[in-house]
Amino acid sequence: MVIIMYEYKISVILVTSNASKSIAGLINSITLQDFKDFELIVIDDASQDDTLNIVRENLKGSSINYRIYLNKESKGLEASRNYAIGLSKGRYIVFVEDDGMLYFYHLSRLWGPLNPDRNSESFKNTRIDLSALDGEVDFEKLDDEFDLNSKENSISPDDVDSVFIKGLTLDSQDEFVGFDSYDFDSILNLARRNNHNVNSLSLINLISLHELPFSINYMIYDREILDRHDIRFREDYSCFSDLDFAVRYLLYCNRIRFINTYTYYEYLDLENMTFQDVLNPLYHLDELDGIASYLDGLSSKNTDFGVISSQFETRHIPKLVFDRINSLIDYNYPKEEIMKIMKSLDLSSRLQKFKPKSRSDYKFKVQLDLIVRNFSLYHSMRKRFKRDNTKTNKEYLDLLKI
Repeated sequence: MVIIMYEYKISVILVTSNASKSIAGLINSITLQDFKDFELIVIDDASQDDTLNIVRENLKGSSINYRIYLNKESKGLEASRNYAIGLSKGRYIVFVEDDGMLYFYHLSRLWGPLNPDRNSESFKNTRIDLSALDGEVDFEKLDDEFDLNSKENSISPDDVDSVFIKGLTLDSQDEFVGFDSYDFDSILNLARRNNHNVNSLSLINLISLHELPFSINYMIYDREILDRHDIRFREDYSCFSDLDFAVRYLLYCNRIRFINTYTYYEYLDLENMTFQDVLNPLYHLDELDGIASYLDGLSSKNTDFGVISSQFETRHIPKLVFDRINSLIDYNYPKEEIMKIMKSLDLSSRLQKFKPKSRSDYKFKVQLDLIVRNFSLYHSMRKRFKRDNTKTNKEYLDLLKI
């Protein structure tokens, strides 16, 4: 048995490319972390702008431990992340992206529940429940922790495999994009109801059934789990490699801690978003199918994995397709071109596989059915609804029933 000696508690991995507009803010937010026992690994994937110089300039004189590597030719995000994992010297790994920014106690919040000393200052500091939104959102609930395999919900810090925090997406004007407050009571109840002794089945259900927005940047990863089960980013995936990585990792986690505080911010550059950015996931739905097939292959061990797999087909994919079609309409992509894409990718059949589970689901399905049956009508009504902000969702749904 090989014993690995880790030099740091956390390795922060950043792969960046052509991010000169946003990288300085991220680097500065990393240097200001109140948690100090970490290293930063930066891989510049053949940037053609001033990204590398900005990184070096903002790290100059910093007290944090960092290493910078340059890919002279682009190797891609997945291959670069895998290389960085191999270079890392931390016991745990945290990923950040070059369009993100960290609140000053991001690493503390992730590390705290993994700390075996519940009385330490580090653990106490992670229980701060400040609102990072200056009072715009009131976080009254305490942090949620549970044992995915225990009805009693008993847990000690040294039993935690990974930790989830929450994140916000903002646009270039610092306005919230798709902000929502998540029902953590439902999350806990779901976990506690699950009596199967299959690692993180409840958490996979959480991702699949409750559509919790997921980003690998919201979690801390146990390096030993990654190495023991040879979990790395699939380099043949170009769109959903993050989700594939997270799902395969979570299968080996027994206990997860949810931190009910926003500490990670992603910036969506709407001004420079292209139609290809919107279309890209539609051209890679086979990667989601691959994740579903992987989970379905585990159904021989437990039939619930087959149920989870089907959620990709009946929930995730239809909602993703719906959102992307709406984005194309809202960004004035030509109607005829959208129809050609829908036909060539057989998106109508993807939408038709949606299975309602609640009253709101049935209302949503009305919209999906109209897209399939009469896209021209849906297109015109979508444009009309977006122009007239006085209309309520109910009025819109009533119009769709015409």
